[in-house]
Amino acid sequence: MNGKHLLLQVLLVQLVAAVLDTQVGYIDWLVTSTGSFLDLSSCLFNYEQIYCLTEANDLIGLDSDAQITYRLHLDGPDQGKLTKLNNKKFGSVRGNYLDIFNEKGHLLHTEKFPSPIVDVYLDNSLLAVDLEGVVREIDLSTHSSKEVATLQSLACAMFSKVDDKVTIAFKGSNSDFVKIAILEDKVSTISTNISSVVHIKNNLLETDEGIYSIEGSTVKKILDGTAYLTDIGAISVDTVKNSVRSSGNSFEPQSKILKVHAEDEFIVVLTVDEVLEIDLETFDLSSVKENSLTEEYLNSVDYEIFFKNQEVQLIIQDRSARELIITNGVIQKVLDLSLNDVVDYSIVTLQPQLKAIEDEIIEEENSTFFKAYTSRLFNTLAALKENIKKREFTSLFQYDTSGQDQSFGLDKRLVIGCSHGKLSAYHLLTKTPQLSWEIQLPLIDEVSSFNEGEVSVLSGTTVFTIDAETGDILSETVATAEDPQKEFDIKSDDRTISGLKLINNEYSSTWTFKASPEEKILKVVRREDDNSNVASAGHILGNNSVLFKYLFQNLISAVLLNEHTNDIRFVILNAITGQQVYSDVHSGIDSNTNVNLIYDENFIVVSYFGSDPIPEQHIVVYDLYESLTPNKRVEPKDGLVSNFDTDTPIPQISSQSFLFPSRINFIAASRSKFGIASKWIISVLENGQIFAIPKVVLNSRRVVGRDLTSTEKQEYGMSVYSPFISLPENIFTISNIRNLVLDNNSNTLPSGKPILTVEPTGLASTSFVCLINSFNVYCTQISPSKKFDMLRENFDQYKLLLSIFGLLAIVLLVRPYVYSRNVQKLWTTKI
Repeated sequence: MNGKHLLLQVLLVQLVAAVLDTQVGYIDWLVTSTGSFLDLSSCLFNYEQIYCLTEANDLIGLDSDAQITYRLHLDGPDQGKLTKLNNKKFGSVRGNYLDIFNEKGHLLHTEKFPSPIVDVYLDNSLLAVDLEGVVREIDLSTHSSKEVATLQSLACAMFSKVDDKVTIAFKGSNSDFVKIAILEDKVSTISTNISSVVHIKNNLLETDEGIYSIEGSTVKKILDGTAYLTDIGAISVDTVKNSVRSSGNSFEPQSKILKVHAEDEFIVVLTVDEVLEIDLETFDLSSVKENSLTEEYLNSVDYEIFFKNQEVQLIIQDRSARELIITNGVIQKVLDLSLNDVVDYSIVTLQPQLKAIEDEIIEEENSTFFKAYTSRLFNTLAALKENIKKREFTSLFQYDTSGQDQSFGLDKRLVIGCSHGKLSAYHLLTKTPQLSWEIQLPLIDEVSSFNEGEVSVLSGTTVFTIDAETGDILSETVATAEDPQKEFDIKSDDRTISGLKLINNEYSSTWTFKASPEEKILKVVRREDDNSNVASAGHILGNNSVLFKYLFQNLISAVLLNEHTNDIRFVILNAITGQQVYSDVHSGIDSNTNVNLIYDENFIVVSYFGSDPIPEQHIVVYDLYESLTPNKRVEPKDGLVSNFDTDTPIPQISSQSFLFPSRINFIAASRSKFGIASKWIISVLENGQIFAIPKVVLNSRRVVGRDLTSTEKQEYGMSVYSPFISLPENIFTISNIRNLVLDNNSNTLPSGKPILTVEPTGLASTSFVCLINSFNVYCTQISPSKKFDMLRENFDQYKLLLSIFGLLAIVLLVRPYVYSRNVQKLWTTKI
């Protein structure tokens, strides 16, 4: 900056707006997706909410607007069915598991059976029959169960009650026909020539051939052809047609019937042209509506008819459009299912709008001093005038900082790609989900940030370049193989880790690390970040001496599982030479849970769930230093030490193990723009919460077995070692009250990216945290060292201004006195 412009800054005070903490202090938004539903015929419509099961084994509650009001992930087999027990309870049958819920969706009890359950029935107690034909009675008050009868191995079974006796219509696994079992003190069985049963109600059986009645020890057909069971008995479609006509109402016989639904005392007939609601007592047409849905469309979707809010409605799952629709024929309520198949994502920072600033700088550079000063003066007065127009004078200095988003690196887009080709962009800096744009591509394989403000999408053999702000497609090119960028790299599989060196634009293997025959490589992690965001090269001790961090980038870490002993082996390897520089073994882990590994700055964190001697979540931290002796650094033999030297120094490592009270599914390290903020280990818990563990808590150098010395007390974060991590949940649960839905089988998306990402902003204190999977997209913000670079919204500008003007007044008042004293001093000075 030359003297002319420096003088301009002095002569004219500028209106400057700072970012307020409320701009980034309350970001907490969630977009949910259910995943595809199972067959809609298994949904329950008789409660306040519509309950359905999804293919991901989630129990979903929907309101009349097709919005998710309830969600619960059910453990166990993926496939299941819902069954109505009574008006206050319903059950979920999933393999060997039976879950019992009340009408509000609260889980009351879970029962596990030795064999998969076929059907359940709630009377005075709960009855269940399994595939082995064993009938058990469960007392819901004591949760005790007892065996009451044994049939034969079953293919299917249905409960009912005939003459106050519990009855089971069942088909044996090796039988061609259905049998009827009546449970008394002794089980009596009735044979039939019925091949299958659709539904049983009281003593009536609905089959594909007609309706049968259980009468004593025999079963008789009472209605032939297409017929249904209702609350007032069995009724056939032909009977409905004839009865409606005889009651004086019209019934279009030429209209093709698509579906018939019987419920309570009504029957609904869906034809190609109309939806007919018929009162079965009077055979009056209670309602006649036009069917606006074509036969072709209904044949292409999964749909069911149900009664809700005293009207006939349809629930439709359109898998091609990825929508769930609830409609009464006039109004459609839609649940978007398009985020079910997320494959990749990227966070893109938009380009700052610098044109106005650039124009102003050019104008000042090419102007005379007086003209530049005048222009700046009028621009500032115009800005002041606009502020006065927008606000009351008393709030003049409470600036609108929305325009500062780009200046502080806050204006970002989360761009999400789904396998079916939908690309969606969400604003990050919002308090509620805000979709910026969405477009449809043929398919999506990968999403990545390109230049600033642009997104690159790999779609088959085509690469699309897209404007991240508008969603406009800027270019389409043919995908080509990228040239290798790194001089050294690694590749790994379940059994080996290999080092690669770039020679003549091709990678050649330089070393190989092999697991033992009993071992499987679970994780391999390399520290990818350079040292540009490392704020300090050392850790300052209480006596002002320094432990220097090991910041060479030539190491990789790996975790191997011994599948015979359930031990894990942690190793650190030199990525250039393949030399093993460190090894550690942990015993008694639960091999069915996630083992996580991160390598950031100069520390490595491993988390695993141990089963021996007691089930506990373990977190092991390894801190890497050049030396564990204070003030000692690596002394190079000849000149500087390079990351790529074959004889780079070996780190000295301090390690410690901790216990955490909840199971951890995934971990990541926090990141900030300049690395000034403290480090947090962001942990995704099994219950769906996101929890932050300060790295200072996971300090491997914590004092063991004694009190801190006076010098150690001066060291930041130093404390006495305790194996148990106990942190206040209300402070460190960064997902707040939300319990997110996780895929317990995978912590990565199909593209290989982790489900959790931490994105730095232009503010050194603040980062965005997002969890993205096929069930939810959740974003919030963290400030591990608090918001040291943001003003609070209640910052008192008036006190600051009064202080400045007060100091100015004091200077003006004191100036004549000082001048007089200086003159007097000159006159009285002796020469």
